[in-house]
Amino acid sequence: MNKLQRQTLTRRPNRSRKSLLWRIRQLCRFWQPIAGFVLTVLGFLIKFWQPILAAIAQLVEWVSHFLSDW
Repeated sequence: MNKLQRQTLTRRPNRSRKSLLWRIRQLCRFWQPIAGFVLTVLGFLIKFWQPILAAIAQLVEWVSHFLSDW
């Protein structure tokens, strides 16, 4: 085997590994802000879930009283 064939054989797996790492990095770069946004929204919903439900219940109660008086 000459030197060029050996270099080609040894380079191919490294190149495919690098391209796989590159694809993973690109996917992470794309999904990281989206995942961060979703987790932030979920965090706010979990933190403020009870006040939100209380406000919705208050609104429903007010609307039902308004409609029953009407």
